[in-house]
Amino acid sequence: MPKNQLFKLPSEIGNLVNLRRVSFSGNKMTSALPKSVGEWTKVEEVYLCWNDFDSLPQSVSEWKNLVELHLAHCKGLTTLNPKVAFPLTLMRIDLRDTSVEFEDCWHEPPKGEIPKRIPPFYILTDKKPGGKKK
Repeated sequence: MPKNQLFKLPSEIGNLVNLRRVSFSGNKMTSALPKSVGEWTKVEEVYLCWNDFDSLPQSVSEWKNLVELHLAHCKGLTTLNPKVAFPLTLMRIDLRDTSVEFEDCWHEPPKGEIPKRIPPFYILTDKKPGGKKK
């Protein structure tokens, strides 16, 4: 549902538990996604670029099959739960033109949390680790 002038999503959106790919890019969402999106445990690709929210719900860490998460140009986005980067399936997070500061631990998950990922995943950003701009 990209480019549909959506301001928010109903909590019932979490009932779509078999989603594999979802796009809400280019809308006008200002409030965080509903917590119920954590029920999308089969989701592999999520496109949320060009929206105006400042955070994602903690429940996105339940996306255990996530391969790609696109958040570019969400200028108000300031926080993202580092656990969203833990699934072994995750290959790319796009944080270009956001205010998210990512931790070095996103490149290597904490010891004991998950095994090392092969191949490694990429964080696309206009900042260096630690939040400094390139």
